[in-house]
Amino acid sequence: MKNGIISVLVLIVILLVGFLVWPTSPSQDLPEASVTKLTDSGDAEGIEDGVMAKEVGDLELTITGFGPGKVHPGTFDDITISDLAVSESGIPVSGTLTIKSESRSFGIDGLNTHLCAPEFLNCENNPLIIFSLTEMTQNSNTEFTANGVLTFKDTISSISFPVTKSGEDFSGDFRLNVKDLGVSYIGIDSEIQIQFAGSLK
Repeated sequence: MKNGIISVLVLIVILLVGFLVWPTSPSQDLPEASVTKLTDSGDAEGIEDGVMAKEVGDLELTITGFGPGKVHPGTFDDITISDLAVSESGIPVSGTLTIKSESRSFGIDGLNTHLCAPEFLNCENNPLIIFSLTEMTQNSNTEFTANGVLTFKDTISSISFPVTKSGEDFSGDFRLNVKDLGVSYIGIDSEIQIQFAGSLK
């Protein structure tokens, strides 16, 4: 009887430790962004004929991090899109998305403070996260691949990720391995989930 109780207690402890220590992750059914480090950002290509300037309305961005038994969704409160050019068929062909790193908003004061530390966003030395769209590749009537250059901390990378189009609305939902961007922290899953939605106006 005593051995049975001890066995049950040991099993409970193992399950509890496994829940706390084993990080949760984004769904592996989600597509993963492709990231390749560059030595420099390269020369910007000229805007093609037949494109028009546009703006994005109601942009929503959610970034979800995963830790030991935890899921933390959040966003950034200061995001701007500039120099957006759209083809005659309504497809963005170039533009720049700029995020102020210190505007992170994950709903927990301690987490917001930690995210600005050097091992994560390094807000003090790297105030801006910049994505420059260079090409939108069409895969089907509604599915596209956005290609561009991401400047994050002291790393410049080419990045590609899936985009879905529905009328004037664009959205995305994919995984990103932050190790590819030079972020690594013990006990935190290296993959984050990025979701966005916006409309052209």
